[in-house]
Amino acid sequence: AAFLSYQHGSLFPIFPFSGFLFMGVSFGAYLKQLAPEKRDNFLLKKSAIVGLFLTAGAGVVALILNQLPLPQHDFMMSNPAFMLIRVGIIFIFFSLTAWLHKKLYRFRELYAFFSTKSFHVYIIHLILIYGTPWFSSFGRIYGKSQSIEISALAALLVIVVTLSSIYIVDYIQRNVYRAPEIIRFSLGTIIAYALLR
Repeated sequence: AAFLSYQHGSLFPIFPFSGFLFMGVSFGAYLKQLAPEKRDNFLLKKSAIVGLFLTAGAGVVALILNQLPLPQHDFMMSNPAFMLIRVGIIFIFFSLTAWLHKKLYRFRELYAFFSTKSFHVYIIHLILIYGTPWFSSFGRIYGKSQSIEISALAALLVIVVTLSSIYIVDYIQRNVYRAPEIIRFSLGTIIAYALLR
């Protein structure tokens, strides 16, 4: 099956990516049992240190594994260093976002709103990048590697369009008479059109 490994074209196969899910659940459970002030202290100060140790550990593990007589393989996709380096970067990113949270506290209502819509953000950005069987997307129109400038611009555009569309839909639902019924009817019509096409 395509979702089991990289061999059949899957970008996020179950192995090893399910490992990130279980690590995330474990880390979330650990954070939840901490007192709020200890949690903030960990995220602001200790998380980056843990991340640096994990990233350095990934380098050591990669060097050791590179000396072993293993079959030809993609170095960044098939050894424990793959997981350690990514988890290390995530821990560093946690500290960065905790610091940004302190600096941008006055905007907390806005990013709290978007955090409640995280599933919508996920779905919309996937549709914009990969499209659907019925509609094209960035991935289909520009289906090859781009320069760093074009890639950064495309990423910014996807973020702006995703967040704007979520905000606009929420605004319409709160301010337009019978908007939820109209939106449900519109989505049903789009799904029917897509199935009949």
